[in-house]
Amino acid sequence: MAGGKVASCTIGLTNLAETPLLATDAAKAVIGTSLDAATLKKAAAAAEAIMSPAADARGPVEYRKHVGGIMVTRALTRAAGRAS
Repeated sequence: MAGGKVASCTIGLTNLAETPLLATDAAKAVIGTSLDAATLKKAAAAAEAIMSPAADARGPVEYRKHVGGIMVTRALTRAAGRAS
């Protein structure tokens, strides 16, 4: 964060595909913003778009992608709070 806006961002995702993912479009969506609710939603959607988790005992694909988006939102919010 610099001046109340995201200066840089990298988002890594694990357990949401066969290999770890780098969510570059999600990270680009937040750079230069103040992380308002609409921006967080856009970043979560961009991250969900690249997820391809397997359905297993922990839940179906749709549920795991939904939770992955929630975790991206929480991580961005926490990181912004720590950087401020």
